[in-house]
Amino acid sequence: MKVGILTNLRAGRNDARTDRVLRELSRHRDVLRRETSESEAVPDAVAEFADEGVDVLVLNGGDGTVQRALTEILTGPYKDWRPMIAPTRCGRTNMVALDIGTQRSPVGSVRAVVEAARSGRLEERVVIRHAIGADIGSHPRIYGMFMGAGTLPRAIALTHRTFPTGRAQGVFGGGVMAAALLSRVILGDKTGILDPDKMQISLDRTPVASEEFALVMITSLDRLILRLRPFWGSGPGPIRISALGANAPGFGRALPGMLRGKPPAWATPEQGFTSGNANEAALRLDCEVSFDGELFEPEPGRLVNLHASEPLRFVRA
Repeated sequence: MKVGILTNLRAGRNDARTDRVLRELSRHRDVLRRETSESEAVPDAVAEFADEGVDVLVLNGGDGTVQRALTEILTGPYKDWRPMIAPTRCGRTNMVALDIGTQRSPVGSVRAVVEAARSGRLEERVVIRHAIGADIGSHPRIYGMFMGAGTLPRAIALTHRTFPTGRAQGVFGGGVMAAALLSRVILGDKTGILDPDKMQISLDRTPVASEEFALVMITSLDRLILRLRPFWGSGPGPIRISALGANAPGFGRALPGMLRGKPPAWATPEQGFTSGNANEAALRLDCEVSFDGELFEPEPGRLVNLHASEPLRFVRA
């Protein structure tokens, strides 16, 4: 099977780790490899992988690199080309790679995928996931795996301002920021960055009751950073959504169970605790949104339409 490897030279801003990956790649002369330092170069690289008939595409980068590659594959002229996708943990945030069980070392991931391809054992590593297609206002359609609205985008922006550029802005910075904000909420402080936002949300064209939300999370992954699974809803569809209403009572008491996907029985949609699964979702909102870490500035009355892609084959690298 043909292996292609796309390396984002700016992923995580860690030159030493990138150099180790490139040294490993130099050992595999039969592997098609391309390095990029800007997102504008991704379409040409993906087009070359498609022309060469690559069967498994290794993405050396983070969630942003996965988003850019998926967007090009699913919106480009590649109707008959759907490679397996093998993300490594080479970026600032690596939720996709963590969710499917990729090992910590990007060098080890590259080695594992190449050896599995040569031995015909790639199928043993396949994990099925759906991407989320997002039409965010007038922005061209993109495909990724996680969207946040409400407090979350503002927390991401604050993390980027607070922590130094690089991996500190990823899981570590996100974890510290989340703990600080959650402690404020538990103590009853819902001001500033924690101010709720008015939104209209529907799942498979069915409206969600509350109109003011403190936090909205939407994903097609099974787990998020820190191995959290804050989704407990039912219903068909691979898109998971959880939304916290502005006046949801007892948030501090409900939080431990919510983060495990097991909230207390009284945490119902009527009380502002909403979670469900869908094939489509739509949000009308004025606030900022984030999609795989990319921030979209507030826009009055913006409509965000989301839909699940076809099943995609990811490879545990």
